[in-house]
Amino acid sequence: MNSILNISTYKFVPLPDAAELRELLLQRAHALQLKGTILLAEEGINLFLAGPEWYVRGFVAQLQGDARFADIQPKESWSETQPFKKMLVKVKREIIRMDHPTIRPSEGRAPAVAPATVKRWLDQGHDDAGRPVVTLDTRNDYEVDAGTFDGAID
Repeated sequence: MNSILNISTYKFVPLPDAAELRELLLQRAHALQLKGTILLAEEGINLFLAGPEWYVRGFVAQLQGDARFADIQPKESWSETQPFKKMLVKVKREIIRMDHPTIRPSEGRAPAVAPATVKRWLDQGHDDAGRPVVTLDTRNDYEVDAGTFDGAID
């Protein structure tokens, strides 16, 4: 029986108080016996947590109590055993490494596009306005070495 709830989520949102938030989230996670990793940066949060369902959902509810995270919707999966060895909360320069100072995800994002629309655009090679579709592969070198998308710019 799969009794461990695993969640992952991220949100680009300004977090000027990342260092203070680190302590609070670490205390909450330890109190709920959760394990995993939470990355905080001035640009936002990225987290992977696992534990008993009730505790994980309680942590998410507390997190959503902060207006900055009210709309966070974690992806969920289940496992028989705890996949993480310990609980880490780190303050980093970026939550998703870009190494490019002009990229500021918290300042906005492109509109969502339905999967069927993306498939159609990829199949025809352009969007509905006739603009070429460009696929950017933003994975790290190790992942790209394992394989990449046809025609993707690395």
